[in-house]
Amino acid sequence: MLHICNIEDQYVLQSGINRVKDWASDWLLKLNVEKCCSRPMSFTVNISNACATKYDIEDGKTRHEFVKLDSVSDLRVRFDSKLNFFDHMNEKINKACSILGVFKRNVIYIYNFLMTCHKD
Repeated sequence: MLHICNIEDQYVLQSGINRVKDWASDWLLKLNVEKCCSRPMSFTVNISNACATKYDIEDGKTRHEFVKLDSVSDLRVRFDSKLNFFDHMNEKINKACSILGVFKRNVIYIYNFLMTCHKD
C-alpha cells in the first residue's frame, strides 16, 4: 500500500498515473478519463493532506482533473474513505425492505383474489 506522507510521495503517485496512461496509449487502449476519480483512504491517519492534492490525467491535449469522492462503488461494494461499509449496508437493507414490501403487497393481493374466487 502506498502511503502519501509528503509532496514527494504525491509526485510519485502522479508519475505512476502518467505511466499507466502511457502504457495504455502504447497498447492502443483508451482510458475513460471521465470515470477517473481519487479517493483518500486511511484507517487512522488524518487524510486532510491527501485531500489537498489534485491528480490529473491527460487525454490527448486535454488534462482531466480527478474528481474527489467520499465513497465509491467497486465491484458493487461501496467503500468510504475509512473503508467502512455503512453506506453499502444501508443501500442493501433499503433494497431488501423494498423487495419485501412488494412481496407482501402481492401476497395480500393474491390471497384476496383467491378468497373472492373461492366464495363464488
